[in-house]
Amino acid sequence: MPKADATAPLSAAEAAQRYLNDVSKVRATGRATTETSYYPQVNGLLTALGRRARPRRSALNQPRGIDGNFPDVALYEDDSNVLVMPVEAKGADVDLGALVVSAQARRYATSFGGGRVLVTNLRGFAVGEIDSTGTLVERDRVDLVTDERALDARRPALLPGSAERLAALLDAWCSTRAALRDPQLVARLLAYHGRRLTEAIEATPDWKTLLAPIVASLRDGLEVELPKELLVPTVVQTFIYGLFAAWLESDDPQDFQWVDATYRLSMPVYADMLHEILTPAFVRRFGGPGTLTAAARVLTWVDRDAFNTAFEGGAIEYFYEPFLAQFDPDLRDRLGVWYTPAAIAEYQVARVDHHLRTDLGIERGLADPSVVVLDPAVGTGTYLAAVLRHIHRSEIARGEPASIAAEHARAAVRDRLIGFEVLPAASDVSPFHDRLTGCE
Repeated sequence: MPKADATAPLSAAEAAQRYLNDVSKVRATGRATTETSYYPQVNGLLTALGRRARPRRSALNQPRGIDGNFPDVALYEDDSNVLVMPVEAKGADVDLGALVVSAQARRYATSFGGGRVLVTNLRGFAVGEIDSTGTLVERDRVDLVTDERALDARRPALLPGSAERLAALLDAWCSTRAALRDPQLVARLLAYHGRRLTEAIEATPDWKTLLAPIVASLRDGLEVELPKELLVPTVVQTFIYGLFAAWLESDDPQDFQWVDATYRLSMPVYADMLHEILTPAFVRRFGGPGTLTAAARVLTWVDRDAFNTAFEGGAIEYFYEPFLAQFDPDLRDRLGVWYTPAAIAEYQVARVDHHLRTDLGIERGLADPSVVVLDPAVGTGTYLAAVLRHIHRSEIARGEPASIAAEHARAAVRDRLIGFEVLPAASDVSPFHDRLTGCE
């Protein structure tokens, strides 16, 4: 049997369980009367979770040589040694909600955290942020155990999924502008905020009534009738992915505001849905704009040029599958949303064109006006875009001027390229809403 790699990062659940076990041991000594007794455990958990981040993060106690009101613990980026989040730690008997808006947390957020602070009462973690009015407000929290008494067990019971949620919370709030380049990390952060919105909606008893206008927008705009079990995740991922699509086309990706999204894309259904989410009833019950603001902030942390390069300029089409895989893998599997590399789509389209010409005697292949293309699960349009590019190239190869080749491609879109899609987020941001990819 191969030996385990002792240097490999712990999983989030392993790190959190080890932390709880260590906290339990300290409590069992009966000598731990102050929160400083638990700093090594807090440091260990935050550092273990930070080892899986990019860039990596580590937690340190108050550095030597610094006097004054310095944070109990702080998170730093390993490569740059930049402080990215101050941490206020108190004992397990302290209320987390009161701690996150305390005067001390506010001082840390104002002086060291760029308006943000992470607080913990050992059994839970919360993020506070200074809002536009200058008030420190709680933005998100994760409880690792049910209550303080749970910490006295020899092996405290970790709440299911809480460790992974804490890791996602830290990733979401510790990033810096234009520093993110990994599409998988961007997908995970956007999915994190999407799940927060989903949980808020599903926890509201009358969510079906409040979502009725949005259901009507989907039905009237896209002729989509969603099953009840798919309604909330479909609506939420449409919000989040529509936001992403607007950011891709924004003039200043590092100063992107989600309220501008409806002006960035020709997406009437998305605009209607945003209009509905801005109603006082939705804001009051679900806190939608707060979540969308947080998601937009994630996008300002992304190096858009590097991100687009990772998808060879096709991020709008190809990012959807990794995003949905992080947001709701069951929905992705059920609806068959799978990433198709552009090279594979191009090859398959070329093979179809070859057989049309050689086996069926259609000289112009896919460019022939008699050929109708049906895509029963068009998604964001990967295959239809490949068909259009192929038509454009083949017409130029046949001797047609570029302008005539482009017009033949446009005619194909109007008359004989047909795609079906049940996911609003995919169809709404498809390039076929307002442009012909590669054939302008």
